[in-house]
Amino acid sequence: MAGRIHLTADDLARVRIAPMHGPLSEALFATTWQVRRGRHPVLDLWRSKLRARPHEWGSTLLALTQGGRPPVDVFTIMGQTADADEGRQRLIAADRSRVLGELELPAEHCARTRIPVPRELAALIRAARATSNPGQLVGDALHASFEHLLRPHWPRIVAYLDSQHRRRCKVMAEQGIEALLDNLHSSMRWRSPVLEVLGGTHFRDIYPAGRGLLLVPSIFLPDRPVVYHPDFRDGPQPYVLFFPAAPDVLDSVRLFGGEESDAGRGLGALLGHTRAAALEALGSECTTSQLAARIGTSPATASEHASVLRAAGLIISQRQGKSVLHCLTTLGESLLNRDA
Repeated sequence: MAGRIHLTADDLARVRIAPMHGPLSEALFATTWQVRRGRHPVLDLWRSKLRARPHEWGSTLLALTQGGRPPVDVFTIMGQTADADEGRQRLIAADRSRVLGELELPAEHCARTRIPVPRELAALIRAARATSNPGQLVGDALHASFEHLLRPHWPRIVAYLDSQHRRRCKVMAEQGIEALLDNLHSSMRWRSPVLEVLGGTHFRDIYPAGRGLLLVPSIFLPDRPVVYHPDFRDGPQPYVLFFPAAPDVLDSVRLFGGEESDAGRGLGALLGHTRAAALEALGSECTTSQLAARIGTSPATASEHASVLRAAGLIISQRQGKSVLHCLTTLGESLLNRDA
């Protein structure tokens, strides 16, 4: 069965592609993959690096993943976020009825189709109804899962997703939006004016009706996309389509081959671990805010690290509008490559 997204001319004009949705969104997809029984030569390398089982947050995350099916929609509640703390705070600040509504929606679907509600989901709904802030319950669990599952790899994950974003932006700029839609992933094909999603999808027909489409890659979606509709109380927000962007075998070794790359260990002795991580994260140019997201720190701290690296002649910085763009110098590239 194929799902179909029917796009008008207004929708096509509002198609956007993002480098990522945010740390907590990627953590939820990572948890979903972790509980699936399938095998994947790339993502299994990441799974093999997990040292400990989740504790108190594990049952909450298991409920959100729906046993490996498309997860409960906390994505449109959070929106796009730069760091894990921002995602958690948005969930805490979210309207209680909205969070409860998203948690209860899959249970309502189970009731309509006469299938049992998963035990973990039923328990989470009971806990959410019993607390004044169910968003904090979900936000705390997602934040803990990010720290456990993705934090050691996060700078390299962000750099990888940034590179995928630049490649697809180039396709859109040089060949147009239809070429982008037709080359997102092998499970999708563009048959104007319909974007078809092949395989076991969770929807049939979607009509954005001028709201547009936000395209978001995820490393932890190995086989098929998922689509989430906006909450119409938020105004004219786009539908969100997450599509698979799993790395190949070589990239997976760079991403998950160890908690810290060889470059990170050697440079750590020279620069200190945080600044070494900043230098490694600048393997692809980025702004101060993007650097902060890559190394998991505040923009002010990232700016301080960039100043030290710039003073050492390892990076150059250039103002672009309201942002400052950083990239490696020849010396910085040499140091990074020699240590690799």
